[in-house]
Amino acid sequence: GVAWYWCRFTPDIDCTKTERIMLNFGGVDYMCEIWLNSQPLGIIESPETPFSIDVTAYIKTGEENLLTVRVIPSSEEAIDGVSMFYIPHRNKVPSRRAGSNLNHSGIWYEVNLSAIPEVYIEDKFYETNIDTGEVKLTVKVKNLSTGAVLSTLPARISDCTEKCTSAEERITLTAAPGSSEHTFSL
Repeated sequence: GVAWYWCRFTPDIDCTKTERIMLNFGGVDYMCEIWLNSQPLGIIESPETPFSIDVTAYIKTGEENLLTVRVIPSSEEAIDGVSMFYIPHRNKVPSRRAGSNLNHSGIWYEVNLSAIPEVYIEDKFYETNIDTGEVKLTVKVKNLSTGAVLSTLPARISDCTEKCTSAEERITLTAAPGSSEHTFSL
């Protein structure tokens, strides 16, 4: 069935005017609805995958807050339209067998708060060319401000196959509001 979680807490996190406060979940199985101080933050479908929500506008720093989470499991019986027969469910099986995790839903890992800058690296990907030694770096940058921001990204490549050597480069990029991808060759 559905699981409800409530947590009253007073955050001890400091945040500057150019930072955002993120509520981070290590993993929830299967779908959840989240509220902070009675304000709906969203519905997340994230089986066992970490996710974060910007709570800067809703959190009361230095005061008591109430976090409410409703978790909908992936089960045989449909709950709010969610059923294991219509979603990816890895090792969950309809009939109870050895090794199935049918009844193991809920908040699986740590939930915490963090302060992040308004412009940050959301994801990264490295692609190496063994023949040329070139490294292609693709970064997904998130800009939560309302304007473009000029940023500098320090990058270091190290090779320790025989003796450790490294090369450093400072890459300048303009991060537009929202998410943007930037690719560089090093």
